[in-house]
Amino acid sequence: MDDFMARRPITDNKARVCGYHMLFGPHTGAILNTAIVGYTEFGQVKQSQFFTTLDELSEHSAVYLDYTEGLLDIIDSHTALQEPSDRIILFKKGLYVHTDTCKKLKARGFKLAFDSSFFSNGATPPEAADIMIVEFPMTSLAVQSGLIRKYRNKVAFLADKIETWSDFRVARDMGYALFQGFFFLWPTDSLRQKEIKALDVCLIGILSELDKPEPDFKNISEIIEHDLGLSYKLLRLVNSAYMAPKYRIKSISHALTYLGTRELHQWISMLMFSGVKSAENSELIRMSLIRGKLMALTSQELQLKSTGSEPFFTGLFSLIDVILNRDIRDLLVGLPISEDVKIALRGEGNELQSLLKFVVSYEQAEWQKIEDKYPLNVITPQRMVSIYMDAHRWATLIDN
Repeated sequence: MDDFMARRPITDNKARVCGYHMLFGPHTGAILNTAIVGYTEFGQVKQSQFFTTLDELSEHSAVYLDYTEGLLDIIDSHTALQEPSDRIILFKKGLYVHTDTCKKLKARGFKLAFDSSFFSNGATPPEAADIMIVEFPMTSLAVQSGLIRKYRNKVAFLADKIETWSDFRVARDMGYALFQGFFFLWPTDSLRQKEIKALDVCLIGILSELDKPEPDFKNISEIIEHDLGLSYKLLRLVNSAYMAPKYRIKSISHALTYLGTRELHQWISMLMFSGVKSAENSELIRMSLIRGKLMALTSQELQLKSTGSEPFFTGLFSLIDVILNRDIRDLLVGLPISEDVKIALRGEGNELQSLLKFVVSYEQAEWQKIEDKYPLNVITPQRMVSIYMDAHRWATLIDN
């Protein structure tokens, strides 16, 4: 059985990412949203592929994993799970959990998170619980308040399915410490609008040259050579494990030739974009980078009409209205991107917008929407996982 792979951020009460809920599931259409199939159904090879990518996908933050039958055996056979100081096992509603299982997981150093159903309706609260998970929109505030009053000194509270800033603020004020949901992908009135910082003269000069029918790479090389920081970043990029040159590249001119026009265009655009980066929006910046690269790689795989940097720019700027807390239509007026990209970002419907919807569905583990958009005889789940990981590696390299 083929499988997809994705992650969902877990944030703290300051809306900062502190961990990731790892998700994977089959392409049969049977899995929707957060429902997860047992790891054991995928065989040893796929288990290995999934668990060995945990550190990469989590970027060394806390890892949240769903409990399924046979998980203990998998833990014992995968080294990625044998240092569990920041590993949390989630027990969903409806599961039967044996006390011995909890003891064995705790003995191995794992933290345990239980759905609130384990604490209500006369159930005996799990003594091993570290975290209580509450489906925030589906549970009355009165019930939640009662659970928090009763168990606040025993467990931390995780609010699940938080999709709006309003819900985040209510849950935070009630005493929740952890939050799962994509509320932070929406602008918030509580933040002031942010101005785009003055763009670097060197970067503007390079982009202007790259936009010419026949760019003068000698001129671009000279611009970069006069900027020590830019020279260092470029040489570090082309000599990285991701780019994997056969021999070490030592000159700017060689680096430009090796990188190519499209990659150089994307890299320079990213540097301009990162000028607005702050502690509050670092996860949004990372997601923008991943979306950009994921769109570029996926468009190549699907052989779409949209070529060059257009798919990349569509993904890269897909969250700029949230990052700057400004209306997307106002922002697009000043962005040096094609009209097709602007149409996609306005949500008016074209090939780029369809691809963006596909990428966002993958990012948010909405497996059924992925299948509905692109039949899997066009792009296989295995290939999609590979592309997804490549996009993550590229974003990690670029963002550091």
